[in-house]
Amino acid sequence: MKKRILFVFIIIIFTSTFIFSIISSRIYYEKFLEDAKNNLYIYMNQYSEEFSWDVAGAESYSRKLNGVRVTFIDKNGEVVGDSEENLPLDNHLNREEVKIASLEGEGFAIRKSDTLAQQMVYFCKSVNDGYVRVAVKTSTYSQIFIDSIPSLIWFFIIEIIVCLLFTWILVDYIIKPIEKLSIEGASGQKVSSTYPEFSQIVKIINNMNERIDDKISKIKEDKKIENIVLNNMEHGIIILGLDNHLILANNIVNELFGYSEVGENLPFFKDDQEILEGIEQEEQFLFYRKKNDKEYAIRFTKSENAKVILVTDVTEIKRMENSKNDFIANVTHEMNTPLTSIKGFAEMILTGNLDKEKIQKSCEIILKQTNRLSNLIKNIIHYSLLESDNLPNYPVCISTILIDILHNFEAVFPEKNLKVTTLIEENLFILSRTEKIFEIISNILTNAIKYNKINGEIEIHLKKDDDKIILKIKDTGHGIKQGDLDKIFDRFYTIDKSHNEHSTGFGLGLAIVKKIINQSGWKISVESEYEKYTMFTVEFSPIMK
Repeated sequence: MKKRILFVFIIIIFTSTFIFSIISSRIYYEKFLEDAKNNLYIYMNQYSEEFSWDVAGAESYSRKLNGVRVTFIDKNGEVVGDSEENLPLDNHLNREEVKIASLEGEGFAIRKSDTLAQQMVYFCKSVNDGYVRVAVKTSTYSQIFIDSIPSLIWFFIIEIIVCLLFTWILVDYIIKPIEKLSIEGASGQKVSSTYPEFSQIVKIINNMNERIDDKISKIKEDKKIENIVLNNMEHGIIILGLDNHLILANNIVNELFGYSEVGENLPFFKDDQEILEGIEQEEQFLFYRKKNDKEYAIRFTKSENAKVILVTDVTEIKRMENSKNDFIANVTHEMNTPLTSIKGFAEMILTGNLDKEKIQKSCEIILKQTNRLSNLIKNIIHYSLLESDNLPNYPVCISTILIDILHNFEAVFPEKNLKVTTLIEENLFILSRTEKIFEIISNILTNAIKYNKINGEIEIHLKKDDDKIILKIKDTGHGIKQGDLDKIFDRFYTIDKSHNEHSTGFGLGLAIVKKIINQSGWKISVESEYEKYTMFTVEFSPIMK
């Protein structure tokens, strides 16, 4: 406390002294300049035409002014006489004081002399023969301040001594009674003071000690409840002493890392050097570790009397974060292409340099890309709505739905001259909704057409097999690489577009299929051989008829 009080006093005094010195130096500097200007007025009033307009005349005038620098300048700015410099000198017509004098008759200037290399105060007056200029040397503001530093240091030393004395008095007569109250209050005894100013503090300390006693007894009663909570919480917690011995570990931690006796030194993570180093360095850290096919976040913090390690199961959080990041990245990517195209053609139209035919074509492209963007948004909304789909299911005939879908696609098959072979068992019923089954079959069949080859084949089989209804859709398209098979149900994933340059899909179709099947408790699988075939198999749960 003494150091803090002394430090604050020194900072205040140093700051105030420093500011005072700056202000004083400024005032002195401005006063000095004002006096210099007044003196130059007086010197200039002693000029008369009796002085010859040459070096000798300038020196004579300077002697009369006790050595003040005198310069005679003709109307063209040429120096014809100077009391301190030998001729020739540079043309002075552009000097600040000469410029002002040429306009107003008289002119002052404060600047560093090019010839004397020192700051000067100049006063120039226009006369018949040209200009008469007188000048005196002056110190700069910074020089005045620097000259005051020795006095400032001595003054500051004296102030420090005064601060030391004042701090000692303040601490001895004010802080010590407070310190005494604190010590007595910390010991738990009832405190009192002869100072009436401390009566409120005394009352607070006594009340606090009473509350502490009550809380201690309550803490003892609550300890059993806390142990129950700790051992049944879903997060693991480890508390170590400052010497790294175990104080507490709940059941979750013991189940994950093995039971350890209280008091054992660094009982957990013995084989994890990174965590051990983090604990030893006593710096806050966050590590992720996998255990039993789950991912855990291990956080370390250090309090005053203990080291706390919190173990949290973040498997689901990580999955959701990855899903969200992928979703945002994919949506951004899919939206960027149509938006870039729309913006580009709109800017071309705005230039007004396109003929009618090109404007028409640009508008068609803009409309096409707008529709693509609209369809993307609709697909995203449709995909999101599946999460909150709570409408009741009812018996539907999957055989009939499949036949209806094939009728709808009859006009599409000839575009690639596809040969379609079907084997559909009749009257197969499942518990679902017509639009869901339509969504599943249409999306799979659309891909079978879109990624098929010219003159390719599509085989569609629907039959009941024991307690399952199995739908198989096989195409002779370009297939899927083995490394991509586990990605095709991801949102916005599409196969190599080099096989289908005109594809307008967004990669949401199979993601929607997967979501519906998962929500319904069915199964879907895919087999593929690159450049040969792809076959989707869906297993439905039937309603016995």
